[in-house]
Amino acid sequence: MRAARGGAVKAWLAGAAVAMGGGVWSMHFVAMLAFRLPGVDITFDLPVTLFSLALPIAVTAFGFFVAHRYRTNLALAGSGAVMGLG
Repeated sequence: MRAARGGAVKAWLAGAAVAMGGGVWSMHFVAMLAFRLPGVDITFDLPVTLFSLALPIAVTAFGFFVAHRYRTNLALAGSGAVMGLG
């Protein structure tokens, strides 16, 4: 990403955000699929589920953007904290 210029930077940022945010989301989603309670039916609402996918992708994209833009240890630590909280 550091060597990229122009639109390639945005493509790398989007790809990284989808890979990282989607990975985080899928780990939690699979855990929720495995969650069972006796006598309770668990269902998923498609709009809410898609929002739950978009949120970690957006937060991860923001974190990667800040880390790439400012390139300091403080920005890196802050971006990691934002991604972890997201």
